[in-house]
Amino acid sequence: MSQEINLVIHWERIWLKLCNRLSAFVEWNSLKATWCPPNVDNTNCFQDIPRTVESALKNGWRKIEGSTCRNGGKFFGYRMVKGNDYAVTPLYDEKGIIAGVQVNALKSELFATKNPYKFDEVPDYLDNTIEGHPIYSTTAYFVNPTHICTNGRSLHQLEIEGTASRIYFQTGWNPSHLRMVPLYRDMAAKNYTSTNCVPSMGHHNYYNVPKMQLSNCTTIIPSFLLFNNNGELHGFGQTTVGKLSSHSFEHPNKVAVRAGLDPITPQCMLNMAESPDSPGYSNIHFFLTDSPKTIKCTPIVQTRALHDSITINPNVFKKH
Repeated sequence: MSQEINLVIHWERIWLKLCNRLSAFVEWNSLKATWCPPNVDNTNCFQDIPRTVESALKNGWRKIEGSTCRNGGKFFGYRMVKGNDYAVTPLYDEKGIIAGVQVNALKSELFATKNPYKFDEVPDYLDNTIEGHPIYSTTAYFVNPTHICTNGRSLHQLEIEGTASRIYFQTGWNPSHLRMVPLYRDMAAKNYTSTNCVPSMGHHNYYNVPKMQLSNCTTIIPSFLLFNNNGELHGFGQTTVGKLSSHSFEHPNKVAVRAGLDPITPQCMLNMAESPDSPGYSNIHFFLTDSPKTIKCTPIVQTRALHDSITINPNVFKKH
């Protein structure tokens, strides 16, 4: 009898471990923008980006003048803005559900001083306008763009799937040019170099860091990825070379640049940050979880959901 009891206890322990492992997967249950240090607390820190048009309108966002879903074929999704701050414009589908987000840099500010970055040579930047203002935009989609202006998503799908089914960065003049973001850090490391971890941000991966120095950092890919201690994607960000005035942007100095890019920070990244006549940076972090302030840094123990992470799975990170 004691042998049978021990066997039951043994299998119960295995089952509990399995349940704990499966319930640990991150859920993309929010959308927040702009990181701030722990001692800073204002309305721009970890600001909530509305996930529906209805919520956006209730919270002081407005529709961009002349915004359509197809935008002349350059990108997909209805744009909304908070006041006249164009830095972050969420994109919504035909049913008013979050479908992506754009980060916008006013050309008038980018080139107010000498800026060596070659925006027109980097496919992630879209030469764009917003209410008559010339801008460069980077576009991240939260669903396959082909669905945004056709069927869209329902509120029920948003609740079940979360903020995103996958993340795609647009890399050309229309939404057919995409870079799909890996869900796991060990997979991302094939193209996005694994660098440092910062509390309340996560583990960083920047696109092909060893090649940054070859162009003197003038054509670096602006997107970077954020992973939790299970090696799961929980956010992403954009780095723009130039000082932009919106409070949605973060302006890292050399210390902050090293914090994210060490142990292999290219010298040109440091020069861009603080050398004489340097253009500086305007960064922004996006978090897909509701509690980024609680993010800690420990060595990654890579986990896997019970799904094929190569294919689009709208529920890939939900608890099983």
